[in-house]
Amino acid sequence: MLYQFAGDEAIGFFGMPDHAEGFTDAVLDTARALCRIGESVSQHWQRRIDRVQNAAGLHVGVALGDLQIVSLRPFSRLHIGAIGDCINVASRLLALAGPSEIVLSNAFHQRLDEDNQTRCSEIEPVDARNLGRIRAWKLSSAADRPSGKR
Repeated sequence: MLYQFAGDEAIGFFGMPDHAEGFTDAVLDTARALCRIGESVSQHWQRRIDRVQNAAGLHVGVALGDLQIVSLRPFSRLHIGAIGDCINVASRLLALAGPSEIVLSNAFHQRLDEDNQTRCSEIEPVDARNLGRIRAWKLSSAADRPSGKR
């Protein structure tokens, strides 16, 4: 579910209201697809402009955690907001990702199947301000292909 745009970031939620089996692999497949789309858009744009882009693609941060869904207007289900540490964690991980890279929280990494876990390498913990230091994993760029599991 696309939740909101925050500046140049887009925030999406998966597994709401229930987590289907293997949803973490579906999240990873979606993140990979978004990276491919970002590269394609960048290449398409680059062919049409004079200035050379130093980097192409988008950055992805993925975190797992609890969210509190709240109404932003009394008695309205149309205007909702979400509160949770996982939004902050994902934003901090996003800052660590380079172009077309995916950075995962440790909690998310631990829920992946073994095949996808081996495609990740641990990176230095990130300081998440009021949340403390976060253990994180970067998906190998060689792991660009989807897992094929649903």
